[in-house]
Amino acid sequence: MSSEPARTRYRRKAAPNPYAQLWDGASRRRSAHRRSRRHTVRVTIVSVIAVVVAGLLAVPLVQQWAPVGNSATGPVDAAGGGGVAAKASSDPFDGTPAERYAVGIRGVVLPKPKQVGSWPASDVRTVMTQTRSVLVAARLDPRVVQRGSTAAYLKLLSPATRGMVSASIRRGGPGLGYVTRLAPGFTLDPKAKIRVAGKMTARAGRDGQLVVMADYVWVYPLRGGKPSAAAGPGSTLVVLHTVESYEVYRPEAIAASDRGLRPGGGNSYTFNMDCSLVGKGLLGLPPPDQGGRPSSPDDAAYSPNTNPKSIRSTC
Repeated sequence: MSSEPARTRYRRKAAPNPYAQLWDGASRRRSAHRRSRRHTVRVTIVSVIAVVVAGLLAVPLVQQWAPVGNSATGPVDAAGGGGVAAKASSDPFDGTPAERYAVGIRGVVLPKPKQVGSWPASDVRTVMTQTRSVLVAARLDPRVVQRGSTAAYLKLLSPATRGMVSASIRRGGPGLGYVTRLAPGFTLDPKAKIRVAGKMTARAGRDGQLVVMADYVWVYPLRGGKPSAAAGPGSTLVVLHTVESYEVYRPEAIAASDRGLRPGGGNSYTFNMDCSLVGKGLLGLPPPDQGGRPSSPDDAAYSPNTNPKSIRSTC
């Protein structure tokens, strides 16, 4: 059994393109109308009847978000991480890179907005502000993180995507791609605050939508579980690095239910994670029989500059 802390990698897919849904819906309506006309001609030879043209309802979202990648957990290359020297302290962040990170929402800093494609700076600012609210609800709100209630997060998404996202979260594995929820038996350390570091950027999508990329490391100080005897700096911290996107389309070009923030694709990983929680979409510290907790922190695991795709899956 490895004596190093565990990592887990996830991936999530983007919500379906609302333009494609409109085009598909229009095609279905035209096809249904043609079939209805042919049926009416045949029926009127015998008698005149009323024909109800089907296909006028909007096409529902059917694509589900896939489980967030090959969920896996395993050892960390200590030589590659470098680490930070430990020092005696009751602060769980001391001796780790997270001791330099901002506390909570102060770590989700908005850049100065600039025009992106046809989107003026004022619109970019608005969408970035909305994205910040979604991130705070998903990753920091105690109602979501500690109590597992996702209502505060879901209400900030476009109506058409709420059911799909809610179903994905209920399935377990994909849930961590959307929100952070602690496993039973774990709580946030009341004497410490979640630390955050990262950045937000914006670009134009291929269909002209505005895409906001949110690349953040969230470091959760936890209580609970069974610590290993050789626990060192960061042993009670779970690191979650998410690179996720949220998108907004021009409201006049899409259905009313598609207006607002839509979850885009993304990648993420965790560090110092319980393998058994991977398929449940929950966070928790690893038990001693999994290999224990870190004797020293790993700089790469804590860094916002680490690409989640580069993390190897080993659980």
